[in-house]
Amino acid sequence: MCQERDLPLSLKKGDTFNGLCTDFDQILRSTLQGMEETEQDTAVINVQVKITLTQDSAPDFSVAGGQQTRAITKPRFDHSVSAVIQRKEKKTGSLAGEYELVWDRETCQYVARPIDNGQYNLFDKKPEGAMEGKVVDADYTVVEELPAGERPQLPPGPETPSDGDTEPEEGAGDGMQAGETTAMTDSAPFEWMRKFIGSELRVLESMGNYTVRTADNKIVLSSAASPDAVFFAPAEKLKPHVGHKIVCVAYGEPDLPVNISIECQDCNEVLFSIDAPAEEFDGQVDGDQPYEEGDPK
Repeated sequence: MCQERDLPLSLKKGDTFNGLCTDFDQILRSTLQGMEETEQDTAVINVQVKITLTQDSAPDFSVAGGQQTRAITKPRFDHSVSAVIQRKEKKTGSLAGEYELVWDRETCQYVARPIDNGQYNLFDKKPEGAMEGKVVDADYTVVEELPAGERPQLPPGPETPSDGDTEPEEGAGDGMQAGETTAMTDSAPFEWMRKFIGSELRVLESMGNYTVRTADNKIVLSSAASPDAVFFAPAEKLKPHVGHKIVCVAYGEPDLPVNISIECQDCNEVLFSIDAPAEEFDGQVDGDQPYEEGDPK
């Protein structure tokens, strides 16, 4: 949907490339004047436009609750206009800034749209769904800080079944999904990481936080997580790898990896590593085979 501040990416429509048109007109006038002064009847004007597309992220205000981001493409247009007779004149310019490349269905053309940062002034149209400036009168209770021993605690989670207990239900342990709360076992983080083996990842920054994401924007590591969390990665460790090629690799047998690492192929650096839990190898050490009923002990 076309927005009021969109910049149509067209020479005919809008003022997007006014700089390019102005430079062309100046070079054309000086070229014609030079041809008359030097009595030349041939000249060449060259117009070049270099287009650079950069992958970036921006706040996503279409998602309710929390601070979400979305992947965007930022365009940059650099132009040069040059003329050749007896002498050569050249002007350069650039069209860049806080814009994202968007296809406008109404005008059937690409536009450079200002990146929405959630702010608008008195002269902008209020976005649909924007909250009115209202003061809500609500009751509240002041809660005093309690000593550590008197603070309410969460109830204990379900215990992990020990050897000899009943088997888990079918479908259990298929991996953690976003927003799902499960009892975390020693093998859960390793099993979660197995989903990303062989995936190409990338490091993105948003509002000072750095994340490692898959191609479909699923977060694998985050600097915004608690430092005690398994998948926490410090911002200073992820920041140098923005734009690099990041991969998730496994070491060991294909069906029984002993380690999973997230590595930067450009820097040959390990960003995250996790070893398989010990229970993965119970009964498989030094060639021992699991005991089956009927086999001699």
